[in-house]
Amino acid sequence: VEEVNISQDVNIIGPGKDNLSISNSNTSSFALAVSSADVYISGLTVKDSYRGVLGSGASTNLTLDSVKLMDNDNYGVRVNDVSSLTIKNSEALNNDDVGIDVLGSNFTNSTLTVSIENTTVAGNTTSGNGAGIKLDSGTQGIINATLRQNTISGNTAGNNGGGIYVAGSVSTSQI
Repeated sequence: VEEVNISQDVNIIGPGKDNLSISNSNTSSFALAVSSADVYISGLTVKDSYRGVLGSGASTNLTLDSVKLMDNDNYGVRVNDVSSLTIKNSEALNNDDVGIDVLGSNFTNSTLTVSIENTTVAGNTTSGNGAGIKLDSGTQGIINATLRQNTISGNTAGNNGGGIYVAGSVSTSQI
């Protein structure tokens, strides 16, 4: 498919992450791009794409539940200056240039809430920082992150944070 752009509130419920997959070979876009909407996605795989899932826009709330992000060339999922990201019961596997990439704001004082739970983050690579999970608040943003009951294994970064990389104004808790 070409990039699927979502800019309205929607629930996308697939038949299961092992039963439906979405791919995009376009070398300049994401498979799914969410902007300024409340979006819930479950029961599918985003794989073999140049880029996986993008969330952007300060009013975006993105939830991935039982989603597999695998073998994407640039990011499994990347959010930039959104309101919230929730990932649960999911997998981010073997993505190049970060499995789960969370960027705050360089322009506004905003708080991004992140919850990642019961998720496997494994085999992701980057030449920079943060191969598995990257939490970077930017120069103006704040990230409040909760990581709960996750498996983070075998991620490789060229610089720092193979498993988890935290930069800027980030508060984290793990239960």
